[in-house]
Amino acid sequence: MWLRALQPWARTVTIALSVIGMIGFPIGTIMNAYILYLLCAAKGKRLFEPDYEGIVAATPDIKYKTSIIVWIFVGLLGLLIVGLVVAAVL
Repeated sequence: MWLRALQPWARTVTIALSVIGMIGFPIGTIMNAYILYLLCAAKGKRLFEPDYEGIVAATPDIKYKTSIIVWIFVGLLGLLIVGLVVAAVL
């Protein structure tokens, strides 16, 4: 909720939790590495700068569209998790 509201302190908390979450090998490591990449890349840093809120307010008609590559990655990761759960049950 606060991360989506672009609260700077929420970015810091999420980075700290993602570092801790990287202990969960292999799925936790992959997911949290991706979260860290998103938050620490130049675009991710820019979202939490003080003047960005004014930019969002001035351009309400512009919306971010998630890349197809990200959707494929999330789908494959979901299939992997489901497969691991099914394998563990059987």
